[in-house]
Amino acid sequence: MTSKAAIRAEAERLHAAFVAAGALPVEADVLLPAETLLDLYGEDIRARAYTTHDPLRGEMMLRPDFTVPVVQAHMAHGADPARYSYLGEVFRKQDRRSERASEYLQVGFELFDGAAPEAADAEVFALFQGMLADLSLRPATGDIGILMAAVRGLNTTDRRKAALLRHIWRPIRFRALLDRFCGRAAPPAARLRLLEKLAAGSFEELIAEAGSFVGLRSGAEIAARSAALLEDAASTPIAAPEAALLYDLLSLEAPAAAALAQTGEFQSPLFAHGGGLILVIDDEVSIQIAMKSLLETWGYEAITAGSCEEMLELIVAHRTAPRLIISDYRLRDNASGIDAIERLRSEYNDEIPGMLITGDTAADRLKEAQDSGFLLLHKPVPNHRLRASIAHLIESGGDKAVA
Repeated sequence: MTSKAAIRAEAERLHAAFVAAGALPVEADVLLPAETLLDLYGEDIRARAYTTHDPLRGEMMLRPDFTVPVVQAHMAHGADPARYSYLGEVFRKQDRRSERASEYLQVGFELFDGAAPEAADAEVFALFQGMLADLSLRPATGDIGILMAAVRGLNTTDRRKAALLRHIWRPIRFRALLDRFCGRAAPPAARLRLLEKLAAGSFEELIAEAGSFVGLRSGAEIAARSAALLEDAASTPIAAPEAALLYDLLSLEAPAAAALAQTGEFQSPLFAHGGGLILVIDDEVSIQIAMKSLLETWGYEAITAGSCEEMLELIVAHRTAPRLIISDYRLRDNASGIDAIERLRSEYNDEIPGMLITGDTAADRLKEAQDSGFLLLHKPVPNHRLRASIAHLIESGGDKAVA
């Protein structure tokens, strides 16, 4: 059995290498506010985190991982791209049959780059490949974004989709939920007994019958959670074709080129984010033609124009309001894509999501574009990146944070 001293020495070696690669070290408290972790992971975190209660700070948890501290460091630091590294103990309850330790060292490297996620993935992969080359490991990778897109496209309740997305990083828990939501597996016996009891009486009566409160939930919160459980129990199972696609994705394992070819064969409404009108402004006719063709292929209706004034003339006869406005950042006659989007928003009297696309590299212009509040993509934009960004902006109503 490897000694703790040897494990720490190896962790410190890795951590030093990450810092040498440009990472900012993140120092994190061992005790973290439970509320923050519950917001991120949901109530299920209680099953695998050690909790305690502080008389001043309320419910606290021993650090189960470094996700929250790293994200908080990134929000405070504000750089993009940004690199972080961490090293320290984490604490997780384990199944009684598990041989995994409940306390162990975790060392890691995180790279945030909203403008070039593919390059960021390649950088992280190359860094780890170089550091682990002596171990003769076989790299295994994947694109969890494909699975997330499929979950978001399910014809089921928002609550069920949120539950699947929350556990998408935990394969066993994710599959168990999917089995239950598809009707392949019955709910646990304890949940069935609870549902029977909830259906038999009012929440208020059951709460009164239970006696004094244990934990931090109020009576109203308990009633809301109970109502949610009953609503979920009455939900229609996920349709068999949709479930089959998800199971196919979960079981897909092949060399990268073959896996990519196989995912390209998936034809399902789960991935069909298309629908609705998109306005595109670009002073190059060739780009207008290409964008119109591309958007229509993805299921959208598109109106293209070379300027804001031209677009205003075209939309007069079109009654449908757009779901998104895309504009080149620099238009002819020194016009600005920011001004064009704002002018069209004013015309519709609606905060329509906006996207700027630019090939500019001047620092002052890039800062102006970034400060506009619109999602900024840099040319050339890969089709998959453009499609995902469009779908996200439409679905989120313009929130660019995770596009």
